[in-house]
Amino acid sequence: MASSNSGTPHHGLRRADFTPQQRDQQARGKDPYSTSSDDGSEEQCQVRPGQANVPAESFEDRERRGWAMAVLDNPELLLMYAQSSNDSVPAQRYKVMRALCGLEDEAARAQQLAAGRRILQSSRAAGDATGR
Repeated sequence: MASSNSGTPHHGLRRADFTPQQRDQQARGKDPYSTSSDDGSEEQCQVRPGQANVPAESFEDRERRGWAMAVLDNPELLLMYAQSSNDSVPAQRYKVMRALCGLEDEAARAQQLAAGRRILQSSRAAGDATGR
């Protein structure tokens, strides 16, 4: 029987058929046959999974959510915050959950700021009274 293999292998291109630039593109997961004008500009316009336009979150909001996760993760912290605010544990858990979800009231935020300012002013007044 004569061999029917007449020259080119059936398994595709050889390594010598790719230019160094095509091998580089292939190694980077890009189409090695695309022209240099294609440079991935189409890929940059497409939205990939996990890269949707998410609004930027402020540092304060991220810190508040981190604090809320830490409090909800640790029952002792939750109990401590409930006792310090003279609340029940379920009520404090509800407040912290709202903070975690970003549903905290602006009024509650304003109350916290006012309380912080009062503490700061009273500590300054105490410092002035002692002659510092």
